[in-house]
Amino acid sequence: GDFSNIEVLATHTMADVRSIILEDFDEDMLPNGSKDFAIKLSQSGRLSSKREVQVKAWAILDQDVTIQAKACGCDDHNKRPSASFDDRERSKRLRKAGSVFVKEESEDDYSDDEDCSGVEPSTVFENASATYDQAVQDSRQLMKSCEKILTHPENQPFFSSKASGLEEELNTWLGKNPPHTTICCLGATGVGKSSLLNALLDEASVLPTSGSRGCTAAVVELCFNQDLVDASSDETSVYKAQVEFMSLQEWLEELQILLNECCNPENNIVRRPDSRRDLDAASSWDKIEQVYGRRTLSLLLGKPKEEAWGVLKDDTRVLKLLGRDDGGVNTVVVQEGTVNSAEAKLLCGPLSDLNKANKELAKRKSCFAESFRRKINDYVYGEGNGEGPQTWPLIRKCVLFGPWPLLSLGGRLVDLPGIQDSNSTRAKVAETYRQQCDFIWIVAPVKRAVDDSIAKELLGDQFKRQLLMDGQYCNVRFICTQTDDCEPNEIMQDHEDVARKENGRWDRMKEMRDEIAHISTQIEAINEEKESLSKKLRKLRHEVRDINLRMKAKEEDDAEDLVGLRDEKKSHINYLNEQIALKKENIQNLEKRSQDLQKALKAVAAIIRNEYSTARMQIDFRAGLEELVNPVGEEELEHPHVRQNESLPPPLPDNFQLNVNCISANDYLKLKKLKSSSDGKPSTFSSPDQTQIPALCGAVHETTLQYRRFFAQKLAKKAGNLLELMCQSVAETRSTKTPGGLKQAFDEEMRDFATAMDSLVSEFVHKAQSEVEKSLEPAMRSGASKSASCATSTASSWGSKENGLRYPSYQAAVRRAGEYYSKAKGLINFNRSLYDPMEEKFSAAWQRTMDTAMRGFLESSKKNAKQTVVGALESLFVQFTGAGLNADLVSSMRHRAYRICMEDVDNSFEFIMKKLIEKQRKLNRSLLPNVARRMGPGYEAAAAVERGPGAFSRMKHVLCQHADDASRDMFHQTVSEALDSVPSIIHHVSTNIKRLAKIIHTHMDRVFSVWWVSQATIPPPFPEPIVKNTRRDLQHQLDDLCKVHCATLEKIGVDKEGMVESCFK
Repeated sequence: GDFSNIEVLATHTMADVRSIILEDFDEDMLPNGSKDFAIKLSQSGRLSSKREVQVKAWAILDQDVTIQAKACGCDDHNKRPSASFDDRERSKRLRKAGSVFVKEESEDDYSDDEDCSGVEPSTVFENASATYDQAVQDSRQLMKSCEKILTHPENQPFFSSKASGLEEELNTWLGKNPPHTTICCLGATGVGKSSLLNALLDEASVLPTSGSRGCTAAVVELCFNQDLVDASSDETSVYKAQVEFMSLQEWLEELQILLNECCNPENNIVRRPDSRRDLDAASSWDKIEQVYGRRTLSLLLGKPKEEAWGVLKDDTRVLKLLGRDDGGVNTVVVQEGTVNSAEAKLLCGPLSDLNKANKELAKRKSCFAESFRRKINDYVYGEGNGEGPQTWPLIRKCVLFGPWPLLSLGGRLVDLPGIQDSNSTRAKVAETYRQQCDFIWIVAPVKRAVDDSIAKELLGDQFKRQLLMDGQYCNVRFICTQTDDCEPNEIMQDHEDVARKENGRWDRMKEMRDEIAHISTQIEAINEEKESLSKKLRKLRHEVRDINLRMKAKEEDDAEDLVGLRDEKKSHINYLNEQIALKKENIQNLEKRSQDLQKALKAVAAIIRNEYSTARMQIDFRAGLEELVNPVGEEELEHPHVRQNESLPPPLPDNFQLNVNCISANDYLKLKKLKSSSDGKPSTFSSPDQTQIPALCGAVHETTLQYRRFFAQKLAKKAGNLLELMCQSVAETRSTKTPGGLKQAFDEEMRDFATAMDSLVSEFVHKAQSEVEKSLEPAMRSGASKSASCATSTASSWGSKENGLRYPSYQAAVRRAGEYYSKAKGLINFNRSLYDPMEEKFSAAWQRTMDTAMRGFLESSKKNAKQTVVGALESLFVQFTGAGLNADLVSSMRHRAYRICMEDVDNSFEFIMKKLIEKQRKLNRSLLPNVARRMGPGYEAAAAVERGPGAFSRMKHVLCQHADDASRDMFHQTVSEALDSVPSIIHHVSTNIKRLAKIIHTHMDRVFSVWWVSQATIPPPFPEPIVKNTRRDLQHQLDDLCKVHCATLEKIGVDKEGMVESCFK
């Protein structure tokens, strides 16, 4: 009421705003209470956080003399408060109200004694999440109470005909859990992914980092350790890991390929190939020795491949790690650190809270993390040039659980080994994550983000086409790392235009640069003066030595004169020493000033480069997408019907922009004192906010919180609907006073409703099929023709003398079914190069049809379904009231049915859309594997050619001949199979819409059947007096549940939409 005009973050209720204000102000401090004060706040526009509410409140306080005087304890309201009520006092009050949002130190200062850990963006989100989690628990408890009432034998007279259906719905919803949000991090090795994730988790090095090489070798999934929240014992593990190995069969298949590359044409093991001449074969040799230990293959030199194979496949260590009788995979669980239940709760909160509450526990946590890292190191990360056998090449993936508040709302971060992993098993795991993840982060160093080849590959046309076809282009975020590594002069030369976008910034930068240059000149001049003084000093000291020698040689009567001269020169020496000391002090002061200016200039320069990189990435990414979704080529000129349907929404919203964050994990960890002091002070930034790590954490929290909120609201609404249906069943029967024919009227209306829904389904099917026939099918068939025409030349280019592969890389790709990451040539994918021309032709049409069009058709169907429900309810209302029933009672039931059915429509179409996205993604990703499958016999034949002189030519001939032969029908068959699968997707949608019609019929019947279900149907064991008493007891129980549920709905911001606290008023 009082706060209805304030726009705040969705996680703040109006009561939250009131409490935030009153943390700083007592009610009687404010004129007319907090209402007028809130109105002033509302005039400030959107207030997006607790800090903004508080800061704006103090700004209003500064402007309002009346409030100021009261706040300062001044009796005379016309008297201005004293100067003591200033920033210092305000800072003190704000710190008291919410210190996590206040920065105490200046941005130019950093001290080992200062704590920069105050910025905790997760606080508000965690509080909101607790509200939603509690709402989920309350809704589940409500459902369990309803289930108990439904199944109680004495209550059967009221629920016997409906109990099975209600129980089934209850069990279905009780089995649902809050969704997880999966974020995959992609990027080349050594770009700072592990450092980024460490910073996000507020960990020094749970994920290892290296300044000279990439560390992460396996897929690593990071999750919150829920055991800490549920802890009830004193033996709860702080860190856990579940390490999953590949199967023995998967490793043996790869081992066969690796051994083949270590053999000569006679199939004997030869010495390790020279990496300068044959890097890929050398990599295969190294990988075998990484698994089995250094010099393993050296001991098998000259042995036949079959003998080496027998030795390696029977290795007891590998068999123990991978072997299982059932052919499954082994999993190892690693745990570290135990705490009691009270300590576990502390570990679930922000790091700053832990440091304040229990510093000793914070130190133990740090020790636990280091020990945990050592324990999992062998499983997850390469150990450089270790002599002994290593485990990480045999790992499929590793899931780590820790006390990470960032992930406490259901987030999961996945650190993928990048695009450079030649292990097929891990590559498949990584590809599965990429297909199923909710968001994708592309990580690259800021210095190379715009021009980096791997960044371009990840954001290139191929990647963008896949995002478009998946409908996932809005879920990409680009992370530019290492922003603390910058050269201000270079940035000023390159980005003056960016610097000038903010008034006065360029001038300030020039002033700082000029002052730094001036200080450098001053230091040089002082150094010259100091050197001149030093020369005089050395000369005087030499003269003093000479005087001392002369004094020893002279008679006593001359010694007195020499003593006076020596003292005079010593006095001059002391004076010069003092002057030199002053010069040194001046130089130190100037150097300190120069360092401060350089750091300030670096921070501004880094921000300018961040702005440039962000804008450049956003422009390039959007331009690339627009080029893909709006192709203008010969195909469209020849086939105008392939163009975008004018009635569909644009595939790219006008306000779409790529999300970009430019971060410095290194400076953030130093500012938060998570890195050792031996690593030095932050090099560029002075506050955690400047590193953009807190902003990125906020984005993660906001996204995961949104998923939590949706689930909590959906579950609460469903619980309310089920509760209302039960209340309806227990309501007083009106069968003795009910006019006849109502059941017949209801059934006729439901038949009309079913007919209308069938018509709606037919309309959707017609639109979808028409769009496929007019847009998608011509584009796909055109693409198949293009790939077929290019196949022979494409296959020939793989081994061409001009730009093709050398024999070792070509052979390695052939042995791996056309897909291989070569250290010499990078990513090689023969199948993709055959498939690309086809995908280029139809990707835009696929996006228009299977994403934009299908979404539009579903949205239209959803709207029509709701209108059909409203029409049916209106018709029933007219018929029932026309038959003489009480209009208020019928209106109440109509409204109840409306809310239940609208929830049914929303849930059903959400499910339909989710499944549609899954099915179309699965279908579009099946096209490339189908091409690879049809190329399979060619790879097998090419790999089996006779070895020896001319083997490369024979291999190329066989593979090119197969590509030429297969191209005649390979691409057209692939397209036909895909098009044949599209009707099944459309059928899935139509089937679920028909199922929705049946669900709505059932729920309407449950609401309105009270008018025609006769009490005479109650079986003999339930006489009327008992039934009457049972009804009264049930009404009291359900009344209590309704009141509790209304409170739950209010807490999570769900409109009760007419649901009164008692359903029987």
